[in-house]
Amino acid sequence: MKKYILGLAVISTLAFTAGSSSNNEEQLASSQTDTDVNVNDADATFAPVPIPQLSVGMVSEGPISDESFSQGIWDGLERFKADTGVSVKFLESAQESDFSPNLELLADQGNSLIFAAGFTMADAVLDAANKNPETNYVLVDFTEFENIPDNLTMVAFKEEEGAFLAGYLAAKTTTTDRISFIGGIKSDVISRFEYGYRAGA
Repeated sequence: MKKYILGLAVISTLAFTAGSSSNNEEQLASSQTDTDVNVNDADATFAPVPIPQLSVGMVSEGPISDESFSQGIWDGLERFKADTGVSVKFLESAQESDFSPNLELLADQGNSLIFAAGFTMADAVLDAANKNPETNYVLVDFTEFENIPDNLTMVAFKEEEGAFLAGYLAAKTTTTDRISFIGGIKSDVISRFEYGYRAGA
């Protein structure tokens, strides 16, 4: 099961870094990215096989159709469904207090693997993983827990590398000699984006 967790994690990160479509039905282009995953078998290969008995759930930080982070992960899961026939579903979170109830509902519904889309869900996911040892979880964009349950896998990106290229291109194409960076919220993740962007520029 740990291999499937890694496989789904990589699929979701590929979909995110490839860029999500404004149309959920549009095919995503293939892409490669560097990710950090806290499993030992990182060199394992994953062949598409029919596994309809696997049910996968996802909890978003906000709207699923954000044309960004959450939608990128969901597009990856839908692509995995098309390849394997697994069952996939999502629950949207309107506010932070929705994280734990949504995670618990997906576990109660019998989903064997649950994705949490974003670092703001870290505490809720850790609590859910400890409460539901038979359910596997993937936490995207966070790797900072020291004591990690066996049923929790965490995935992180090297945000600064892509941001470096964005900064370089911005500096090369500006016609005003002025460029800027806008971050979503004040956080370590956004700081890494900004660092890479400034370095590239």
